[in-house]
Amino acid sequence: MSLTNIRSGQAAVQAAWKRRRVLMLGACALAAPLHAVAQPAKKVLRIGFLAIGARPASLSADALGGFAKGMRELGYAEGRDYVIEWRFTEGKQEAFARGPLSSRK
Repeated sequence: MSLTNIRSGQAAVQAAWKRRRVLMLGACALAAPLHAVAQPAKKVLRIGFLAIGARPASLSADALGGFAKGMRELGYAEGRDYVIEWRFTEGKQEAFARGPLSSRK
């Protein structure tokens, strides 16, 4: 055998090992568990609003909607970051004596 044949044979063996390494790495990558690491669910804040008087036709009117609008301007989304629980006494003062939780609907 000539020296040229030996060198070409060694190059072929090295090329075969390179292919095998690439295939083994690819197989390992595919065999590795493919899962997403999810962040824990963000706790939704609950904000209570208790007012004397009747419930307005639209909660987005005037001061009531101003709070929600301000929260949106700060980047918070109702339902995703916080929930507002609206309570109205309908003009009955005794609703305050029972406590805000007893008026849940």
